[in-house]
Amino acid sequence: MLKDIIGHEYPKRIIANIIKNNRISHAYLFLGKKGIGKKKFAVEFAKMLNCYNLDFNNVSSCEKCISCMDVNLNKHPDILIIEPYNDIIHIEQIREIRDKISLKSYYKNKICIIDEAEKMNVEASSALLKILEEPVGNVVFILIVSNVYSIIPTIKSRCQTIKFESLKDEEILEYLKSKYNVSHEKEMYLVNMAEGSLGKVVYYIEQNILELRERVFDFFDNFGNKKSLIDLDTLRGERDDCEEELLDIFASIYRDILRCKFNKYLDSLINIDKKDKIVNYSNKYSVDSILNALSEINRIRVLLKSNINFELSLNSLLIGVV
Repeated sequence: MLKDIIGHEYPKRIIANIIKNNRISHAYLFLGKKGIGKKKFAVEFAKMLNCYNLDFNNVSSCEKCISCMDVNLNKHPDILIIEPYNDIIHIEQIREIRDKISLKSYYKNKICIIDEAEKMNVEASSALLKILEEPVGNVVFILIVSNVYSIIPTIKSRCQTIKFESLKDEEILEYLKSKYNVSHEKEMYLVNMAEGSLGKVVYYIEQNILELRERVFDFFDNFGNKKSLIDLDTLRGERDDCEEELLDIFASIYRDILRCKFNKYLDSLINIDKKDKIVNYSNKYSVDSILNALSEINRIRVLLKSNINFELSLNSLLIGVV
């Protein structure tokens, strides 16, 4: 139910007014950074739009009617979710939407959720614009975007924009306490790494980033020995695809070292539970070398999609930072 979604009180009030006043637009644009719950929010909104026993006082779906149950089972015939294929939303996917909304709805409304809508190519954007220019009565579009400037203005102008802010640290912390059994220091690390994204913190936990981080700190502890070049297999452990997470961890450590170099904000270190280690590392690096390392990490991120030799790139970064 919508009330069970963490945070996003402003969008909840907007949706409540829409439902109570029955002033449903034919297209919405959910705008906010990736991983903060916009897609889940969109599905809950779609559920309410098709609920047969909607609680108007509490603005909540009943969770018991056949429509609500179909949503919860991910098999609702009138809710179509489109996502990028190979990082692009293609015209064929928009044509699929066009064909499906031309059919009679099985329940009340047809809801088309386009996740990462900014990844539509030119042809897909043009095709969607044509659909939005001739809205169908019981069809509602929800475009989910993190970069509004990648959406063509003519599409944006036909949507009601609802802005989603990053979650507050205390909201993510409350979620962690209710779902996971980790120490407070590790909770704070996860909150700091999440940067307001619940999706990111859940992903980190599922991917055992805490164990991965321990191996990275073990490497830093031994860095400078003759055999201090990175053995990627050792860092990865049982995982084969943790490049992004490794870069996130290295970046967090270098940022913390930079804070120590300026002797500021030591109580707000990302790796607050490793404060003593960070202070020790800070004596080994210059400010310029840390800034260069952070810049190199960003460069490696960009090149990850082009099948670079990640182990070689990471070792080059570390050699350059000394």
